[in-house]
Amino acid sequence: MISLSLSLIAAIAAVISAIPEVRRWFPIKLSKKELDILKLAKPNNSYPNIIFYGCGTGKPYVQTPYKHNTSIYVTNEITTLLGKNLLSQVHIQPIGPYAGDIHLVWLMLTEKGSQALRKHGG
Repeated sequence: MISLSLSLIAAIAAVISAIPEVRRWFPIKLSKKELDILKLAKPNNSYPNIIFYGCGTGKPYVQTPYKHNTSIYVTNEITTLLGKNLLSQVHIQPIGPYAGDIHLVWLMLTEKGSQALRKHGG
């Protein structure tokens, strides 16, 4: 009886410990806007895997560095992507002398972000 109980406990512990590994098999869920943001970081010649996030007094936005026609206005998508470890912060660049002025936050696509982008057809 004791060995059966120990076997059952060991089996339950094995299942619980395997949950994080099994979760990695499933694709990361991304909204259309999150996927569009990750697509901005596709490798290019000048800034591979880099986007920047402009925040401050105006509407927050992301874009491919120095390509203003690629801007996407965002709300909480950057926080979500950072929380999912799909982007990492590389550098913060203040623009202007005051605390409320624009800050450019340079973000880099992580390996996990690259994999998610490939899985979602980006």
